[in-house]
Amino acid sequence: VVVGAGLLGMYSAHRMRAQGYKVAVLEARMVVGGIWSMYANSTSQVNSSEGGYNIKAMLGEKAGNRDHSTAAEILTDLRKLGTNLEAEIFTGVKVAQVVPNAGGGYSVLCSMA
Repeated sequence: VVVGAGLLGMYSAHRMRAQGYKVAVLEARMVVGGIWSMYANSTSQVNSSEGGYNIKAMLGEKAGNRDHSTAAEILTDLRKLGTNLEAEIFTGVKVAQVVPNAGGGYSVLCSMA
């Protein structure tokens, strides 16, 4: 279970799925993209040549992200990543608590947003 469908949540889900794990991404809002879909504007940029922001490599695109990609570029890449994970993303689910189980593992307590 991945809590949040922002950049890191979708990145983590993609990596885990690629390693053969079954993944469920829980997002409280009805849209994915995290802070990029909430606060980014036309002047927002990120040093997207850094590994954590190099989404194009995960998407299998030959051209990598350029340095200081704009919000529009990051949102486009997030949309593609979200499309690839569409079956694993559940929106409108608010995670209230993650509780360790006595026998191992965790229980995720949720409510519908």
